[in-house]
Amino acid sequence: MPMRLVLDRIRGLEPGLKNQTSSYEDGALDYIKGNLFDPRKMRVLPSQSRGGDDLVHRLSALLTLARDQNDDIVIFGSQFRTSPHQTDAVFGETPRFGIDNTHMAQGDPPDIDERLHENGPWHDGAIFLLSTNTDRVTVIFLAFQTQSWQTDSQGQKVDGSTRFEAPRYDFAGGGLGNPVPTPSPKAELTSLNRLSDGTGKLVVANMSSEALDVSGWSVVTPTTSFSIPPTTIEPGQPLTVALTNDLINDAGGILSLIDDRGLKVDGVAYSGGPAAGWSTSFAD
Repeated sequence: MPMRLVLDRIRGLEPGLKNQTSSYEDGALDYIKGNLFDPRKMRVLPSQSRGGDDLVHRLSALLTLARDQNDDIVIFGSQFRTSPHQTDAVFGETPRFGIDNTHMAQGDPPDIDERLHENGPWHDGAIFLLSTNTDRVTVIFLAFQTQSWQTDSQGQKVDGSTRFEAPRYDFAGGGLGNPVPTPSPKAELTSLNRLSDGTGKLVVANMSSEALDVSGWSVVTPTTSFSIPPTTIEPGQPLTVALTNDLINDAGGILSLIDDRGLKVDGVAYSGGPAAGWSTSFAD
């Protein structure tokens, strides 16, 4: 679900707990299949550090500012009952319940998933901070270094890489480590054109320096998929793919580019437009 539609939905929520079905249609979150953000732009943070630039300090600062400004806070996660002797360090009171699993909940390696049983699709967590005075929205997306950014339909880790994963870090020197240089992506979805008859044109570009065989590749939405005609895209060149109307949603939707191994190569979200026709570019 495009972020705009997610925000439209949660802005209308009443205070309190709400059940969330693990499905795209019901507005659930999925870091990998939902195309909420580009994982390649994530960065690693320690839980705590002497310098103060760590996860605990950043979260505390953001939540304290939201509290002081009387912002709305919407949390996607799992409910747990709190101990009557437990006092919240930020709000200074003992709530009747708490929310955990406010992070990506898929891609755990088998040894971790055997203990936690958290892997699954469309049930990732996140924290939304919505200003009550402006249009500003801050969203906190969290994931663990052990989690995979390639998962199957059940949220289980899939081996392989397409260069569309969160950056890896070299911790050999200690501390936060340094990002391992990421090679350029194989291919990207660059634009979508919706025609007045309901069909569309999707442009796929070969971003590599070598010819790219897209035989067995497909374009996937949460409800359907479309096989790309077998062909080879020359280096730096685009391929225009004709899409049927069941793959395009005027209200907004998501598209993922999947290779012949079932791995995600690229993913985008779009806002849609009038039924008479519209066009959108996915360039940063």
